Amino acid sequence: MNFISLAYWLFFACTTVVYFGLRGRLQLGWVVLCSVAFYAAYKPAFLLILATQLAIDFSAGWQMGRERHRRFWLWASVCSNVALLFSFKYLGWVLGLAGIDFTLSPEVPLGLSFHTFQGIAYAADVYARRVAPERRFLPFAQYIFFYPQLVAGPIERPGHFLPQVTDKRLHPADLVAGGRIILWGLVQKMVIADRLALIADPVFAGRAPYGAAATAVGILAFTVQILADFAGYTDIARGCARVLGYRLTLNFNNPYGATSVSDFWRRWHISLSTWFRDYVYIPLGGNRLTGLRWAAAIVLVFALSGLWHGAAATFLVWGLYHAAWLLAERWLPIPRRVSAAYTFWAVALGWVFFRAPTLVRAQEMLAALTRFSLPDVAHLPQQLAGTGNLALSAALAVAYLLAMRFAAPATLLIQRRALLRWFCYYAAIGLLLFLAPSNNPAFIYFQF
Repeated sequence: MNFISLAYWLFFACTTVVYFGLRGRLQLGWVVLCSVAFYAAYKPAFLLILATQLAIDFSAGWQMGRERHRRFWLWASVCSNVALLFSFKYLGWVLGLAGIDFTLSPEVPLGLSFHTFQGIAYAADVYARRVAPERRFLPFAQYIFFYPQLVAGPIERPGHFLPQVTDKRLHPADLVAGGRIILWGLVQKMVIADRLALIADPVFAGRAPYGAAATAVGILAFTVQILADFAGYTDIARGCARVLGYRLTLNFNNPYGATSVSDFWRRWHISLSTWFRDYVYIPLGGNRLTGLRWAAAIVLVFALSGLWHGAAATFLVWGLYHAAWLLAERWLPIPRRVSAAYTFWAVALGWVFFRAPTLVRAQEMLAALTRFSLPDVAHLPQQLAGTGNLALSAALAVAYLLAMRFAAPATLLIQRRALLRWFCYYAAIGLLLFLAPSNNPAFIYFQF
């Protein structure tokens, strides 16, 4: 069920009404049952795989809590999660590189990259005694299976989520706050991201011989699209969880306001970047490393981060591209006067590798940027004909980036002024009714 489908919102409304009518273990069991139903709506057969992994991770935590063969159970959990992720997501790609045609499954289990990382985080934190092992199966199942964030995160830590698994009551404040976050998430996805997709998709697909100007516009469109798409999903997930009484991790903090590429990664997909920091980079030595050893650790972390998004050379190059920028920033400080502009364009150009279907297409787009000429600008409306109102799309993109930049003071002002608050509500509904394209594609991060 897609978050922007009527089926999902009927499902969410009905299950939430029942949820607040239950208490104790019945309420907890209902959330797990709803999560199972949500997952089964995609492909029921994959439930067996997830249930098996759930049992392994829970047993590993239980045994480590009993101080029995702690290291063995840590590796049993980690290796089983990695093996599951590798088998479905990378095995066919690796064998293909060796000339062997084999695929375990044409489809990847829903949310595989996210719930396997949560399982690894749980085992690692229990082993390091950062959290106590969860001895009740239902709370642990909810931690792995919680349907608002099951598909595309944010990646929750056990120390943040498990203490929240308590008996919940309906609080009007949570209902209002959650509804507000959901509404903003829908605007980001359906108005901003999906409208910009009309521009970005044909440019990246290379459906016509686009000039430098059209290529640049397509890259900028995707740069804003992917933020609005993923942040929109995250806000819908956070809003639904808030209605149910849970507070999920903040996943974005104005990433395009970053002043360096390293700063960008402190603001973008925070739950993933901090996961790699805590469970890969720091165990490798972290900031204690120097010279070539530190550089090797950065390259490894970002190569893994790129491949986490998919088994393709484009994702690997995207990860290595960001690693190269972090290495450059270590030894070549960027003047503060140009830091924000350089960071935005460095990240934007990186998205070419992320979004392009092949490395060849990425190279074609980057090469097209070097052939800029004034006629390209003059022919821009003709080259991008059929992609929607360019002026409107540009205005929405700029307004969205400004909203992200001034989100904190704007939110505070809206909360204090009832008239302004209701104006924003009606404006958001109007945008959804009149500016959202009729065809709303799935969220980008659903494929990961």
